[in-house]
Amino acid sequence: MIPTDKLAAVREQFPVTRHQLYFDSAHQTPLAQSVRDALVAFFSEGLEMAGPKPVWLRRVEETRASVAAFFNASPSEIAFVKNTSEGLNIAANAVPLKAGDNVVLIEGDHPNNAYA
Repeated sequence: MIPTDKLAAVREQFPVTRHQLYFDSAHQTPLAQSVRDALVAFFSEGLEMAGPKPVWLRRVEETRASVAAFFNASPSEIAFVKNTSEGLNIAANAVPLKAGDNVVLIEGDHPNNAYA
C-alpha cells in the first residue's frame, strides 16, 4: 500500500486529478507538471540557443544509462521510440513469423496491436 503522503505528492504532479479520475493511460496520458517543466526548459533552450544538439544528445545517452541501471540492463539494450505503437510494431516485426503461423489477439484491443 502506498502511504497517503506519497500518493498525494504523485497526484499533485497531475493537475487533471483535481477534477477527474483518469485510467486510460495506454491511450492518452495526462501530463505531469515535472514533464511540462522539462518541455518548457527544452523549448527555451531551442529558442534561446538555437537548439544545442550536442547537449540534447548527451542527455539522451545519460537518460538511456539511467533507464538501463533501473532495469539492470546495458544501455545498448535500451531503445527510445516515439510511442507504444511504434515499440509494439518493432517488437512484432522482430518475431520470425511465417505464412500459416497463428497469432492470438484480444478482441477489442487497440488496433495498432494488430497492424504489425
